[in-house]
Amino acid sequence: MLLTLSNQFVAKIAAWRKIVIAAQASSPPDQDSIPTIVRAFDERTTQGSRMKAIDLRRIAIGLLGGLALALGGLWLLQGAGLVQVRPILCFADCAEIQGTSTTWAIVGLIMAVLGAWGVVYSLRSPRRP
Repeated sequence: MLLTLSNQFVAKIAAWRKIVIAAQASSPPDQDSIPTIVRAFDERTTQGSRMKAIDLRRIAIGLLGGLALALGGLWLLQGAGLVQVRPILCFADCAEIQGTSTTWAIVGLIMAVLGAWGVVYSLRSPRRP
């Protein structure tokens, strides 16, 4: 029993030594020489970093979707004539919209729908492969 354990230990040390020598030579080691634990760890860490990137993307889409939803809702209400806000920043001759504006109502509706899609997309649970 002790001899079997020592042979396994020597085999693992030899495998790790191959990995170190391959890393120093800047050439990738053979897949057979890499222990299964190292391959499993490597696959998990690359999947974990991929999941972090996906999570950050979902957060960004959710934040931008919330902003688009709020802005689209404001434009929709302004276009429908339910809300009147004086212009804050004008780069040209700006005037308040008097009455309803079909153009702003349609643009606001499209923007609100896209923003709602972004929020719903970010709140859904990600699909696991």
